[in-house]
Amino acid sequence: MRNGEEKSTCLKLEAETDYLDSPLLGLFPKIGWNISTLSLSTFPSIEPMPPRKANKGTVTHRAAKKEAVLDYDIDKEYQGVTEVDKQKGINQNTSLEQENEKLKGLEQEAEAKTTVVGYYFNQIDEVINTRHVFQIFMLVFLMNLTYLAFKDKELAGDENAMTTMITCGCVLLACGLECFAVLNSKFKNFNEGKSITKPELLDFDYIYSVFFPLIVCTLKSPENIALVACCVAQLNYMNVFVKIMVSYVVLFQFNIEGTIWTTQTLTLPLTNAFFYECINRFIANELPIYEKTFLGLLYTSLTFFITKDSNITLYIMKNLVLSFTIALIFTSPLLDLYRKTQERSMKVSLLVVLYLLFLSLGLIISDKLLLSKLGKFPFNWLVEFINENEARREMFQKWSISSALLVPSVFLFFSKFHASLSIKRKVWHFIIFMMIIPAISREPELVSIALFGMTGVLIFVETLRCNELPPFGKLIKHLFEKYEDSKDNSGKIITSYTYLIAGVALPFWLNNCDATRESSYMGLVVLGLGDAFASLVGGFCGSYTWPQSKKTIEGSLAMFVGIVGGFLCVDYFAGTASPLNWTNRVLCGILCALFEGIVDVNDNLFLPVFAYTVAELLILFN
Repeated sequence: MRNGEEKSTCLKLEAETDYLDSPLLGLFPKIGWNISTLSLSTFPSIEPMPPRKANKGTVTHRAAKKEAVLDYDIDKEYQGVTEVDKQKGINQNTSLEQENEKLKGLEQEAEAKTTVVGYYFNQIDEVINTRHVFQIFMLVFLMNLTYLAFKDKELAGDENAMTTMITCGCVLLACGLECFAVLNSKFKNFNEGKSITKPELLDFDYIYSVFFPLIVCTLKSPENIALVACCVAQLNYMNVFVKIMVSYVVLFQFNIEGTIWTTQTLTLPLTNAFFYECINRFIANELPIYEKTFLGLLYTSLTFFITKDSNITLYIMKNLVLSFTIALIFTSPLLDLYRKTQERSMKVSLLVVLYLLFLSLGLIISDKLLLSKLGKFPFNWLVEFINENEARREMFQKWSISSALLVPSVFLFFSKFHASLSIKRKVWHFIIFMMIIPAISREPELVSIALFGMTGVLIFVETLRCNELPPFGKLIKHLFEKYEDSKDNSGKIITSYTYLIAGVALPFWLNNCDATRESSYMGLVVLGLGDAFASLVGGFCGSYTWPQSKKTIEGSLAMFVGIVGGFLCVDYFAGTASPLNWTNRVLCGILCALFEGIVDVNDNLFLPVFAYTVAELLILFN
């Protein structure tokens, strides 16, 4: 049967080849024949032809081609038809490309005709999500609490209460107008062809670098609101000269009765811009713009709002920070030269000079700045301060022994035994909480010095690690690799552990080292216990996540429990003079847990400031 089918098929094929020169050839398309598309699939009963050598010496099997052609005497004619079709395909591709270019041009023309408001409203519709809505409601809630608190002050006879609120409102409005100006400029540059990058919305989280400085200043130092406002108004998406001019306009606007114009306040906008540019110079794109803005504002506040009347430890911290910042600026060219140098002996010489110059400049400048206040070299003052009483000396000895035993033990333990990344990282939160909470009410100034000293040491260690500076840079990098998470791996610089110490200390420092105020403990409570519980429970038991987030609802509940436990520890170890009632404590725990769950900013830096703000507001309604 098979031979019969093959015979009949061959007869049909011979008949078809006889028609090739026939005038009826033009009728074939009408009856469904297309010679150029004949293939083995047309004749399923025909066995594939054996492979043959191609022109370039390669073996080609015709059955393997996408449109294989039967290898008979008419192969050349088939090939000719195929070339024609190929040319048609090329023409079709060309026409498609032209159509795509036309469509692209029409899209660009439509974008050009779209107004700036319509364009960005479309982007808001695409970018905004449920978490952003929750965050806006939370900030509005805090603003409403602030308004109610200052309304009560006005009713109590404070004439400047509403003036402070109006100032904050005007600054927020000014920042909003600046954002619109930046977005409008980007939109016009794109439409005019000056920029090939499509304009996008500004980072939503930038709002926290504006909101937190304003509200903290409103609560703690309302007399300085105009000075903080001129710094906050420096929108760091703008040109440096433009934002400085905006600062001076804001400062002039709030120059009531000419009391603001002093040498110090006139240099404030320049200093704030300088600090931001320095941070941007050394960190570049390692941190988001809102973090760099917030750090710059912290630096400016440290420089201008800590005076000789402030706590002695804060005054020492201010001058040490300024001294070693100046030393870093002067030695940064040597660091760049060290990185570029390849010769070993030259690198060693540069490294020695780098260390000596940095330490010498830092110590000499700090001695000059602190001599009038301390009357002696800072290190000598520290030794005398620790030995001033028995309790302080005993506390320092316990810390020294505990640190010498715990830190190497933790590194050694996790190098020998496997543990999850959450446990490796959060164990440090528990250690800091256990070491600080018993001492903060007994020796607040010693705790302040310890926290500042630890922050400085970690910054120095991170400088060695990220630059792999000998002799310990590579060793530190190797040790810290086991504790890095996805955020740490996203850049060269790791800020988690530095932010942890600074976050614990910030509420305490904002209260001028006052250990009798409950808000001073919020950094310890939310980071030492709350954030640690949230990470551990969320990592091991979490299954329900917040909208558009990897953080779990179970983790947020655990954080709430940890914060409540932290308040119990504060009652046991500290016993503050004016504690929050338990209704406000529960509300504080709920708000902090929500903030940690729905916000993407760095928890170690912004969560303590948020918790401090909430605690200070609730104290007013206690």
